[in-house]
Amino acid sequence: MTKHSPLVRVVASIGLAVGVVAGPAVGAPSAHASCTSFIVERGDSWSLLADYAGVGLSAMLRANNATSRTVILPGQSLCVPKGAAFSRPGTSVEAEAVTPKLVLPKVRLSAAESTAIIREVFPDKLER
Repeated sequence: MTKHSPLVRVVASIGLAVGVVAGPAVGAPSAHASCTSFIVERGDSWSLLADYAGVGLSAMLRANNATSRTVILPGQSLCVPKGAAFSRPGTSVEAEAVTPKLVLPKVRLSAAESTAIIREVFPDKLER
């Protein structure tokens, strides 16, 4: 094994983290795993995806050569372990749009009456 300076190791680590330097793909499906793939959606997490697949978290991580710290992103393709069936719950139906209705009072108050009501709720001593 070749020894490298700490600077070279740091630069190589950063390169691997951002995908600049060739290295093992983080989160890539393991070569020995026979799997069905699916696409990660916004809000997904490893544990949620394992629940959708009906498998344990460790099995889901193992099928994708990942750890619980491996970041997953929307649009990314992942594997479901062999023998598992991936099923997302149905999407909710959006509620019908409701148009707000303006409700006007039946009684029209004079300016003096309106002022009296406002003064009752907000006394002058609070208007400093």
